[in-house]
Amino acid sequence: RLNAKTEELAQSKEEVSALTSKIAALERDVRAHEAAAAAAAAAEKAASQAAVTEATQRESLEAAQRQYAMDMARIRQKEGDLVSENAFLKEELTQLRSVVGSKTEQLDKQAVCIDAQRNQISELQTLRDQLKKELAAANESFAKQSDEMHAAAKAQSRKLQEFSDKEAEWTAEDKRLTDEIRRLTDAMEGESIQLRAAHEEAECLKEKLTKANQETMKAREQLEHQTQRMERMQKEVDQITSQVDSSTITPQEAVHMQNKYKSEVTRIVRENPNCIPIRCMRADDCNPVYPLLEKKKFAAPKDMTLSRFNEHIRQKLKLTPDEPLSVYVETS
Repeated sequence: RLNAKTEELAQSKEEVSALTSKIAALERDVRAHEAAAAAAAAAEKAASQAAVTEATQRESLEAAQRQYAMDMARIRQKEGDLVSENAFLKEELTQLRSVVGSKTEQLDKQAVCIDAQRNQISELQTLRDQLKKELAAANESFAKQSDEMHAAAKAQSRKLQEFSDKEAEWTAEDKRLTDEIRRLTDAMEGESIQLRAAHEEAECLKEKLTKANQETMKAREQLEHQTQRMERMQKEVDQITSQVDSSTITPQEAVHMQNKYKSEVTRIVRENPNCIPIRCMRADDCNPVYPLLEKKKFAAPKDMTLSRFNEHIRQKLKLTPDEPLSVYVETS
């Protein structure tokens, strides 16, 4: 490609040289035409001078004047032709100059491209030299690695021979161990059957334990629910009457309080049909070591048993398991 570009550049230079020579010839023609025009102008001036001198000799020079007029017409016609040809030559010269300028720009651009391509060629040559050096180094490294791999292969072959000898010994040992494993497997199968039976029994016990835990959780939730209900109803009962002990009031006040208590109890039963109002008092012959209840009025659910109520009172009094507690119901 560089050689082709060089040849094209040489051809372009030859074309430019031809155009330059043509322009020089055209310039010479223009100068010749300009000289002819100057000669025609000088002749015209001489003719005018002759016409002035011949004015005195008009009669004798009429024939010469007519001939001169004809010559002048021819000269003027020739001068017009020379002027038109000169304008055409100037226009052609301008076009040739523009063509030469464009050709010169193209040649400059091509010269720049050729320089860039030469630079690329030099860079490619440098890169080729570097690649050759790297390839030589890689070949040397590959030769070293090949020698190392041959040595390693020989060492591996020796190790494989040793492993083959050991493999024969391991085969005999493996056969002996296989017989021992078969004997142990038979023994383990019997134990596995027993273990499976024990596992199934444990699963059954686990299921029963899970059911028992679920039932326990349900009973605990019911107990907590009933305890909450009893405490809530106890607060309502505490609002019915004042905390005044019966031993400090008169019989009339006791009757009045009893009637008021009955009316409040009736109202509570009417508003809460699922609860029973209870007033718990300490007996007169009770051991004074036992503490008094902080609250004497309770509202117990109808499904609450006496034993559960007794347990609730023991919790309120904070009694130990060895301290007895008896609850009596007043039937009057």
